[in-house]
Amino acid sequence: MYPRVHEIAPCEDHLNDIADVFDGQTAFLYVDWNHVVPEGNTLVAERMLAVLDERAGGRWTPPPSKTPPPPASRPASVRAAAPSGR
Repeated sequence: MYPRVHEIAPCEDHLNDIADVFDGQTAFLYVDWNHVVPEGNTLVAERMLAVLDERAGGRWTPPPSKTPPPPASRPASVRAAAPSGR
């Protein structure tokens, strides 16, 4: 598969060959034959972001986070009712 991807990636707009992302790495990156440690995931994510930035002419910015904001702290006057124990 790798030779085929390497061959066709230059001709396909939406195919990016990043198979070399771990080349030259000396750190332990794999948990098993297929899964990488968090540092390996970071290398892959950084490479993906670099590809996006290159395709955007250096102007790419990540989309806004979809994580909801933390709840606002409640005023001191609002107290939760204590359990009555009944």
